[in-house]
Amino acid sequence: MTVESWTSADATRLIAELTAELDHRYAGIDTDDEDTELGALSDATWFVVARRANEAVGCGAYVPWDERHGEIKRVYVRPEGRGQGVARAIMQTLEQQAVEVGVHALFLETGTMQPEAISLYRSLGYVQVPCGARLRSAGWSVCMQKDLDGGDRPSAADEQ
Repeated sequence: MTVESWTSADATRLIAELTAELDHRYAGIDTDDEDTELGALSDATWFVVARRANEAVGCGAYVPWDERHGEIKRVYVRPEGRGQGVARAIMQTLEQQAVEVGVHALFLETGTMQPEAISLYRSLGYVQVPCGARLRSAGWSVCMQKDLDGGDRPSAADEQ
């Protein structure tokens, strides 16, 4: 797993593949996200790429909200890498980095047409929460949160 720029060739290719897959899964549904290309994100964003035999097979990003809260975005694994623990490793890498810098809670938004993602996130301890102001609230949205320190933290709905 390597941390690299979200503008690298591998990152750009993986994000494009993710976007195409989401367009297919959610055909006919407006899923536009203002940071689809991650262009609106800060330098504090971490983007990780998973590789097998030097081939990029997956990615994920951490976007800080503030010093104690952040969001996981753009988790994607190419079809040939699925079912092999790649997404779990990406998530665990992002979570560990967040813990190391003092993040208390992580949030994410996925969709109803991604049951395998929902299952993965639940298995990692994420629980469904109201979407709130920072996470998209659409009919297909599933917003989730994980407390990294076990303490009581605001929900996504409280995060403004």
